[in-house]
Amino acid sequence: MIVVDVLSQDPDAGFASCQKMAVAIAATMKSKGKCKPEDLLDRRFSHEEIKRCWDVAHCFARFDLTEA
Repeated sequence: MIVVDVLSQDPDAGFASCQKMAVAIAATMKSKGKCKPEDLLDRRFSHEEIKRCWDVAHCFARFDLTEA
């Protein structure tokens, strides 16, 4: 899964963290059947990252799983 950041070329800005989170959410959903924000703490995401990216990343992960 690749999320394109059309606003920035900086890999640490924009959607880069959302892309990493979407991949982690999809992997968790594949193994557990679901993923909650708290599950991402075990995957080394901070509370702030989860708060900022959860909605977008969760949507991307669900879309990616339906396309698989």
